[in-house]
Amino acid sequence: MTDPDILLTWTNLFEESLDIWTDRNIEIVSQWLRDADAISSLTPEQKEWTKSATASPAKLLEPMGRTFAKAWLGEGSRIYMTTLFCFGVVQSLPLLEGGGKWSDSEYHWQDVSLETRIQQAADWANQPRTGHWLRRIGSTLLNLGEHTKALEYFNNAFDKDGNKAESFGRMGLCHGLNGNYEEALRLHRECESLEETRMAEGLYNTDQDVKGAKWRLYRNQAQIAECYNRMGRIDESIEYCRKAMDVYDAPGFEPQIAYIKVLTENNRLPELMKLSDEMDGRFSDADRGNSRFVQFLLTQIPDPSIKDWFPQAAARADPRRTDDLAERYRSAIQSAQDDQDSWKQFYLQNALGNIFLAAQDYTTLIPIHERICFHDYKAKGSLPVRIEYIASFKQLTRAYFIKALEADQTLVSEASGLWIKKLEKLMQQQEKYQNKNVPLHMAGFDFNEPSISLIVLYRLRNRDTELRQLVHSLVSECLKLLEDEEPQNDEISIRHLQRCLLAAGDEDNAKALWQSTRTPLLSATISGHLKADRRRSSSPKIGGLSPRMSLSPNRRSKQIFLTKIFSEGNDVSCDHCLKRFEPSETFAVCRYCIDLKFCMPCLDVIKIQKFEPGHTSVCRPSHDWLMVPPLTVNLQANEILVKDQVCKLEEWKSRLRKEWVQTKQGKETTEMQECYDGNFVVGKAVPPKGLLLCAYCSIPSAIASKASRLSFQPSSADMSARSHPTHVDSASDIIT
Repeated sequence: MTDPDILLTWTNLFEESLDIWTDRNIEIVSQWLRDADAISSLTPEQKEWTKSATASPAKLLEPMGRTFAKAWLGEGSRIYMTTLFCFGVVQSLPLLEGGGKWSDSEYHWQDVSLETRIQQAADWANQPRTGHWLRRIGSTLLNLGEHTKALEYFNNAFDKDGNKAESFGRMGLCHGLNGNYEEALRLHRECESLEETRMAEGLYNTDQDVKGAKWRLYRNQAQIAECYNRMGRIDESIEYCRKAMDVYDAPGFEPQIAYIKVLTENNRLPELMKLSDEMDGRFSDADRGNSRFVQFLLTQIPDPSIKDWFPQAAARADPRRTDDLAERYRSAIQSAQDDQDSWKQFYLQNALGNIFLAAQDYTTLIPIHERICFHDYKAKGSLPVRIEYIASFKQLTRAYFIKALEADQTLVSEASGLWIKKLEKLMQQQEKYQNKNVPLHMAGFDFNEPSISLIVLYRLRNRDTELRQLVHSLVSECLKLLEDEEPQNDEISIRHLQRCLLAAGDEDNAKALWQSTRTPLLSATISGHLKADRRRSSSPKIGGLSPRMSLSPNRRSKQIFLTKIFSEGNDVSCDHCLKRFEPSETFAVCRYCIDLKFCMPCLDVIKIQKFEPGHTSVCRPSHDWLMVPPLTVNLQANEILVKDQVCKLEEWKSRLRKEWVQTKQGKETTEMQECYDGNFVVGKAVPPKGLLLCAYCSIPSAIASKASRLSFQPSSADMSARSHPTHVDSASDIIT
């Protein structure tokens, strides 16, 4: 509790170590320090400290706070600690001294500005205001997203001590985040030259100094690569990614991840496969016999390169590469099983399925996911594990749908009937545990994927009643997510609405959503990282920072900017050539395949079926496509573009409800009734008398034996009865 080296080493090794400090544990430690027997072996000086430490939580934790204060802003710390971690601790000590509790540090900051928090913490830290002090404050601001304010501190630090090596790289990073890539490039190149010259002249005397110089050189070369990438100079970006990987063996595959990002953003699949070969040829004693590539698979979950890009690259390279890659993934899966890490196991199994999906080897793919969906699937395990269950349902749905297309590309003959039955069975299987015991911020993850494919099939086969049942359920679910208290659900609800409406053949509303979520042409001309006006979620993220370490959550806002609804990195791209769509491009979405999108040149390839060897598509010329044009207007909050007219999002949602959440039968209009868990029964007009209501959810019972006098028609899965196994009719609930 008082030794700086022990405190820093302990927290550096175990970042969660400070979680032991709860209000109750602080009270227990204070009681223990008051025990004469417990402190009997301490020195008089130590006993004097225990006497003062038991006076208040602030006194007890002050030595820890002073240790982290020096690590945050002081010079000469023997162990490097990140600015955010130190700041998160130090900002809590003034709060304790003011009479607050340790637990208050998780909730106190919502109404306190970031500048005030940093100023209070820095005043308490009481460290000399050197150039290093200014750079550490700047880095704290930078890590909290305030790069413009951070730049002011870095400029002041350089003015104070003239340290180019420590200042220019940080200044360049801020300029890059502001979109000023030329200035960022100049600063990083000057840093690179400075470090290379100093190392060549042997100006660094200790191993620690040399290591620090190599780290700074690596960071600057990595940023040079990023600047070149942003400027469209891809070959130079790749060259500097390579330099960064060679100069410093950064932990956590950091340089490899940056290189992979450049390769995937620019569709450089051959270089991606070359990198996997290089990593697969290297071994480390710490990797338990696994190659560096297998260790990459095990340690970088979740990452789109593991699940999407490596499978795509292998499939487009050579069939033999697919087999080799699959073998590496199987090795990683076995290691995850040996470690009893269910999340990694299921994630990698889904990634393995993606390898065979990309290679169009459905015979191998289907058994993998049938085992997960029909045998492993259960309403247990952590949320990440359950998310991987749902990913398996999505992949198996995709495989079944493709097999139906192979049987009959029009999807209307009996040849595809077997696969429709399989999809219906899969939908019912997912319904067993759907959305059970999940927090609000995860409410949208358990989306019933088979239902989307079934909507397409029912539409093409004119099975209108079943189609409307499914669309009603999904549209209702999506609108609820969009209107709930959790901003994190906005993105997923819009994504599902796009797919659902397209599958249902509602072209006007589908086009409205697809087009309105694009980057507008006017905004696309502005360079730099534009901050998205997305509602910020206050819910903890998996693997995220403790609330007291993070930026204060914004107050909830009902403003929804459709053009900024999708998180960074979720750019829409062509599923054939894999290139991202530019804001000025029109692209096509298949109304049969739903999840397949094409640029115009690739759509021509689909239509004439002129594929390269090993690179085909399941989409067929007999299909038709929704054309999504560029967005030519700057939509404001809660606006959507419908048929080239800007309208309010609330008005559009109201019309959508009228179209899909209400059903018209003859001259009567009734709302479909909803059970508490989101299941639905569809019916004709309810008789005004003698109506039995479920005692659990107060809606008309769909159990035929008890509701024989009602004209309600239960859904295909008899949803209401299934969801309420003890579904009973209450005498008090009979309407007379």
